[in-house]
Amino acid sequence: MQDAGPTADLSHPELAEALFHALRPDAYYAKMEALVEPSLDAKLAMLRYYDHSITEAERFGRVNKTADKVSGVCIWSLPLDAKQARQKHVAKLSMINQDMGAACSAAYQKISTSMSKAASPFITGDDWYLSILGVAPAAQGQGLGGPLIAPILQSADDSGCASYLETFTPRNMSFYSRMGFEVAAELFEPLTAAPYWLMRRPAA
Repeated sequence: MQDAGPTADLSHPELAEALFHALRPDAYYAKMEALVEPSLDAKLAMLRYYDHSITEAERFGRVNKTADKVSGVCIWSLPLDAKQARQKHVAKLSMINQDMGAACSAAYQKISTSMSKAASPFITGDDWYLSILGVAPAAQGQGLGGPLIAPILQSADDSGCASYLETFTPRNMSFYSRMGFEVAAELFEPLTAAPYWLMRRPAA
């Protein structure tokens, strides 16, 4: 019988691993990793976070993966009714509490509240949100990012909806600009003590 490793219960272990390495320098994810309960395995906790984010988007939003299904993924949040939004929120907090600990749960709620409030003057309730885009470091520089997000941008256009994202990484902004996003605001997130940029793309 094959030994069940610590990631055996993950639905997307390879993609979670790709996101872990791709996004580790990001101020938000670095903060979350630093706050993982000391009794827990920090890397495994982050893998569970990314895995949950993918399965969450499969249920409530949109997901697109690289052709090999392991090198990269983009995760989108779409507008939800109140019941769905509540289900999504409760499930996310439950996962964070269980797999990452109380400090991560508190940080997630503080950061989410702060960023949602800051974004509200620049977006509408109909906007599609690119919450995560990551390509494994070994596969970066191969032109995978554009094909990952282009089909979902087309779907947003077909629906007449604008799209937006937030990035803590300035070097990503030129890529997003090429995909039609424009900087709507430069903001500051207090808990991470880091600047970030909100970029929005109107429906074509």
